[in-house]
Amino acid sequence: MSLGASPSRTGSGIVGWRRLGFALVIWAFGMMPLTSLAERLPPAERLPPGTRVPVRICYNEQLGPREASHFSLLLMVAAGQLVPEARLQLEPVPWLRCLLQASRGEYDGILGASFTPERAVDLLYPRTDDGTLDATRRMFSQGYRLLRPLGGSLGWDGRSFTGLQGAIGVERGYSAMNFALEHGALVDENHPDVYAMLAKLRAGRLAGVLVSQPLLASLRAEGALDGIEEVHPPLDEKPYFLVFSHAFGTARPLLVERLWQAVALARESPSVRQAAEAQQARPRREP
Repeated sequence: MSLGASPSRTGSGIVGWRRLGFALVIWAFGMMPLTSLAERLPPAERLPPGTRVPVRICYNEQLGPREASHFSLLLMVAAGQLVPEARLQLEPVPWLRCLLQASRGEYDGILGASFTPERAVDLLYPRTDDGTLDATRRMFSQGYRLLRPLGGSLGWDGRSFTGLQGAIGVERGYSAMNFALEHGALVDENHPDVYAMLAKLRAGRLAGVLVSQPLLASLRAEGALDGIEEVHPPLDEKPYFLVFSHAFGTARPLLVERLWQAVALARESPSVRQAAEAQQARPRREP
């Protein structure tokens, strides 16, 4: 699997995940009882001996490079071990490009996409027998975190924003925009990257910003939150999925089902769970 190269801090990518030791984690996956887990998957498609189907999957370049060992990438490594007929190719690209190219069938799938009705027009999500979204086959669940200037008045009471005076910053193409608009906020997505968005927050040009929990963990590890504090609790927690283009789902329906089930099984492995907890952990002291 190709996990790609590291995007730089000066671009839209985020580098700074705690180094978890990629080789060590892969060794840990190798110690899992993969044979017994694989027996719980749907039957595989009949293929000529030795055939491996290439599966090109794009993911948000902000998740970082292979050596950063973001837990969703580790999850895909484990899932790939359960589905040996798939040759997974993981490619980091800007998020909007990933969504667009997968919807056109230029990628076979996307790693870590939340559900929106608009995305479901062009992308396949795991479903139950009655057609509803199957959250049991998610990759992970996470919410957004609200950040404000140190001592700011903006808050979140679990249902609505409080003390809101001004716009809330979000990154372009993220579902956080819809969430903020639905809860009565003005939204500003006109910034080239998250660092520019945080600079606007410090300068008083934004009342607050919404960032994903993994991104927050990365920013915290980098020391990029000077003059900024986190607001609790998390907002809009929901499942994120491995999703596929309609073209790939039509061509390889059995493989799609096997990969979805493999994700669900691998998600509960100790190594993935520990990585997820470490990278989405809250700070020790909460404001």
